[in-house]
Amino acid sequence: MELKDLRCFIAVAESGGFRSASRRLGVEQSIVSRRVASLKDEIGVSLVERGRSGIRLTAAGGRFLDQVRISLSQLDVAVSGAQAAGEAAAGRVRIGITGSIASGFVRELIAAWRNEHPDVAIDLVEGAPNEHVAALLAHELDLTFQLSSVGHEGLDAEQLWVDRVFAAVPADSSYAGHTHFRIAQLSDANFIVSTRNSGPDIRDFLTTRLYQLGNSPTIRMIDVGREALMHCVGLGIGVTITTSADAAIGYPGVNFAEILDERLPFSAIWSPRNDNPALRRFLSAARIRSRS
Repeated sequence: MELKDLRCFIAVAESGGFRSASRRLGVEQSIVSRRVASLKDEIGVSLVERGRSGIRLTAAGGRFLDQVRISLSQLDVAVSGAQAAGEAAAGRVRIGITGSIASGFVRELIAAWRNEHPDVAIDLVEGAPNEHVAALLAHELDLTFQLSSVGHEGLDAEQLWVDRVFAAVPADSSYAGHTHFRIAQLSDANFIVSTRNSGPDIRDFLTTRLYQLGNSPTIRMIDVGREALMHCVGLGIGVTITTSADAAIGYPGVNFAEILDERLPFSAIWSPRNDNPALRRFLSAARIRSRS
């Protein structure tokens, strides 16, 4: 049974005759007749019959028409949905995040994307970098943004932006009066860094930069999330390092000061085997924004 046969049958039923159906479809009347006859032969019952006023549906034909209309309508919806997904006009992008999106590149990217592609859903999943890498490989995530520049087998990565670096210090500490620092001025600080999210990358940044200056930093790793870490700073437990996105959020008892001449590079990571069209369009939008 072919779709053309079904569409010819619907045209005959709705227009009341083979001639008018042929004009409606833009084909020869003989073609319409053959296709309706082919349906009759395949189904095994008469769908139309000739009356004094023209063609009319049999009882079987009327019931068949109702079901065919429903089926073709569902098929049209399915085709339109597939085309929209292929053009990224609809769909979903699942993004793993490891830091705040209160401000900065990722927030601006997502806001612009949602404005231009309102029918593409954005799912944000917060977690540790290694969790996101595993999810990308399992195709449970489409994309993640991470501080780490370490490559991952089976995944593609591309640096998109660099972020300013900030020190989060207790408001009642000797560091609180500064609006900015050089990294060397923090060489004697007691750092606290989260074991979660981008914490290990922050630890590596501190260790590398301060060792380069001949200093051995004191770094305590604590198993808390980003917000709890900032509250630890506010309680005077230590100093930590963060980005402009976190610095845009106010925390009680915490002052933020930019660390001059320091930047942290962030990359997009995804699977080259992921064929989600919305992901490809999202990556393209991210690259354009990174160059602007």
